[in-house]
Amino acid sequence: MFLLPKGPPLAEKVPIAKINLPLALNKLRASNFTGYAHLSFTSAESVLLYDEGRLISALFQRDKGCFHDMDAIRATIEFMAFNREGTFSVFRLHADIVVGLLALISGEAVISSQQIVLTDFKSVLNKIKEERLNASLVVYTDVHTGVVFYIEGNPVGFFHDEDLQIGSSPVDIQKIAGYSDAKIDLKTIKGDHVITLADLNGLIDIEKTWVAVTNNIFFTDDTPTPTPVIQTIRAGQTTSGTANKVKLETLLVEIAVTHLGKLGRTLAEKELANIGDVKSGLVPENIEIFLLGLEKGAKLLTSSSKIREMKDSIRTAIAQYS
Repeated sequence: MFLLPKGPPLAEKVPIAKINLPLALNKLRASNFTGYAHLSFTSAESVLLYDEGRLISALFQRDKGCFHDMDAIRATIEFMAFNREGTFSVFRLHADIVVGLLALISGEAVISSQQIVLTDFKSVLNKIKEERLNASLVVYTDVHTGVVFYIEGNPVGFFHDEDLQIGSSPVDIQKIAGYSDAKIDLKTIKGDHVITLADLNGLIDIEKTWVAVTNNIFFTDDTPTPTPVIQTIRAGQTTSGTANKVKLETLLVEIAVTHLGKLGRTLAEKELANIGDVKSGLVPENIEIFLLGLEKGAKLLTSSSKIREMKDSIRTAIAQYS
C-alpha cells in the first residue's frame, strides 16, 4: 500500500503483539524523534509522522478507505485490538525528507494518475522549481514506482521500489518515467505547513484510548468530534436560546480544532467574533462570511480537501439549530 523510504532504523519489523503503542510513541516524543513509525498489518497499514518529537501527521489505510490524523490514530489503536499479526518499524529521517513524506501522505493533489506521454513533463518540473514547491512527485507503472521529494523547488531525495534508501541520483526514476505506461502524481504542501501543524500528541489521549480499547474490544472512543455531537443534537436534545447559542459556538470551535489542530480554536473564535454572535451566524450571508474567513486562515494549516470536510461539518452543525 505505502511506498516509504528507509532511514536509519530504530526498530524494524518488530511483531505487533510485542508493542505497547503509547509507550513506544511516548519514547519517540521524548527523544525529539524526526522520522516515522510504520505499522504493517495483513490488510491495513498505518504511518505516524514525527518532526522533532511532534506527531504532525497520521494516516491509516485499508481496503475500506483511509483515515487521517486523530481519526487515523483511533483507527490504528482499534485495529490493533483485533489484529495482533503484523510488524512495527521506526525509521529516522532528515527533516527535509519528513516534509516530502508529509506531502506524499497528506498533501494536496495537483496532478493525479496523469500519463507521462500526455504530459509536458518538463513543464511539470519547471513548475516545481519556479513555484518553489514543497512536494512529492511519484512516477510509476504497474510494476515500478519511484518518488522524488522537493523542498522549495529543489530535489532533496530520490527512492524507488527496488531500493528504498534515500539517494541523490534521479537515474532510476528517469528509467521508470521512460516506460510508455508511466504515470505521475504530484502532491504539495504549504511552505510553513510543518511549523504550523498541531502536535497530535496534545489533541488525543493516546494512552487513555489504548487502555480502553485493549481492555474492551467493543470500546468506542468518546473524545468529542463533530459527527457524534451532531448525531446527539439530531437525536432530539432541546436547549434554551442562550444555551443553544453556547452549545453551537462550542461545537463550531470543536469542529475547527478537529480539522485544523489547536490553532483552529483561535481562528474559529476570531471569525465568530467578526460576525457578532452565532445567532447572526444563522443568517445565510453571515454563515458564508464566517466560512470564508475560516477557509482563508485554514489554507495555511491544512489541505483543501480537509477544509471542504470542515466546512461541510460546520454547515451540518448549524443546520441542527436552524
